[in-house]
Amino acid sequence: MKNTKRFFAMAAALTLAACAAAPMTMNVSAAATENTVSFTGEVKDGVTHNYSAYKIFNGTVDGDNLTNISFAKANGFDAFLAALKADATIGDKFTTAGTVAEVANVLSGFSDKSADAKAFADFVATHATLLAAPVTGQGSLTLDSDGYYVIIETGATGGNDYAKTSYILKQYDASEGAEIAVKSAAPTVDKQVYDNDDKAATGDNNGWGESADHAINETFQMKLIATIPADEDFAAYKAYKVAFHDTYNKGITFENIASVTVAGETVNAGEAKTDYQLASNTTNRTLDITINDIVPAITAASKKLGTDEITVEVIYNVHLNEEAATVNASASNLSTSYDNVNGVYLEYSNNPNWNGSGTATPGEDTPGDDESTGETPKDYVWVFTYESNNNKVDDANKPLTGAKFQIKNGDTVIKLVDKGNGEYVVADQSLALSTSEGASPKIVDTMVSTGTDAKFNIKGLDAGTYTLVETAAPQGYKVAANTIFHISATHAEDKTDQGADKETAAVTLATGKDYTLNHTIVDSSSSKLPSTGGMGTTLFVLGGGCMAGLAGIYLISKKRAKDAE
Repeated sequence: MKNTKRFFAMAAALTLAACAAAPMTMNVSAAATENTVSFTGEVKDGVTHNYSAYKIFNGTVDGDNLTNISFAKANGFDAFLAALKADATIGDKFTTAGTVAEVANVLSGFSDKSADAKAFADFVATHATLLAAPVTGQGSLTLDSDGYYVIIETGATGGNDYAKTSYILKQYDASEGAEIAVKSAAPTVDKQVYDNDDKAATGDNNGWGESADHAINETFQMKLIATIPADEDFAAYKAYKVAFHDTYNKGITFENIASVTVAGETVNAGEAKTDYQLASNTTNRTLDITINDIVPAITAASKKLGTDEITVEVIYNVHLNEEAATVNASASNLSTSYDNVNGVYLEYSNNPNWNGSGTATPGEDTPGDDESTGETPKDYVWVFTYESNNNKVDDANKPLTGAKFQIKNGDTVIKLVDKGNGEYVVADQSLALSTSEGASPKIVDTMVSTGTDAKFNIKGLDAGTYTLVETAAPQGYKVAANTIFHISATHAEDKTDQGADKETAAVTLATGKDYTLNHTIVDSSSSKLPSTGGMGTTLFVLGGGCMAGLAGIYLISKKRAKDAE
């Protein structure tokens, strides 16, 4: 039949790429095999995609044409045509069509990958119940008859880190089989922490990096970055959802959101699809920031999904609390622990056929046309804080209680939370000092050596230079000289491949003079009485005696001389 023409030369009119999630991919290719549809391209390692092929038209492939066309579902064409004409997107193209041949004639005027071809693919996929029963398969399909098909990905096995393929229209020659290229674009997530003191430790990336040093109760910032590549595959998405799922250690306290932006456009908190929703659970220490559809913000920024690289960025405030793990000379690294670690993964739209409503079109049984999402691997940051352990002794190396100390950073006296028994934690420096013993928390600026070992330990110090100043010694003892010490450490994410949820960071304290975190401070009880008068009284007395003697001799000699006259 001449009406079959060459429309079916659009063969793979809509082999729009899947958006596979993982940066780590493997290349998969296979030669076309009789009766087999193979899917080639970049496929996530360990993930097998599942497909259903619905036949639309029977026919015989003759070169680029499909001849002897008939509707594949017996007695189903009338219902199909009625639904097609009623479709709000593509129906007006088929107003005058009344037969299978006439539908084919209309389709022959659609070019490959055109908006009309995509709209027809959406229609047949979302009305799959009007088509012949599907042939299903994992990774490939076995189709033993020529015809015109719509191929729908229904999901995957082997993990959540994947994306579905757009609906595929395919003219199929069973004698040759077919290869369909499935391309994998990769959304990624990156987490960073701000280090205000040591940019070198973070790669000098304007203070942002994978690890940082901070004092307990000091507010600092975390940043979440989702990147959607500039890849034409993303143009198929009518709506695009992103959700950051953040989990933090017991030593970290979430404060508030500082900013949320999409393609540089500010997104506000609220209930609309275009706003972000915040869910924070302090018990489970989770933080979820969800934007149900980033497309409006992208449009407002004069950018386009699929054409431009799109960045979604969240910045929020946190602080270390008193449960934070500390680094000391006796535990110089945390490479085998997860203390003060914060990790995030990105949930993202992985079904380009989703209409953005959150469900399939009401009243329609559409395989795979729901809001399905994929997940990226986790990305982590680490925050380190330090502890100084100190003891007060006399000159016989015996514990000496009751000595009073302050710790300074520069000229600033650091406020502390007095936990009792010689234990102190760096406080929120904005808090006022406690004025009564019953105040809670007890905020002080002076420590007292106490206990059997006369200790005063300070937990939660940032990297920096500090001075321990003894402000009052116990009675009978002399105040010790100031103790100056430095805290400096190198730390970074361990890039060793250790599998999901097993990434670590290592910290190494600087060594050498004045870099120790632990100190024994000695007060001396010995006293040397002071003296004045330059050369001393002995010489003065002796000198005076000699002068008096000389004066006496002079007077006696003078008297004798007078008597002789």
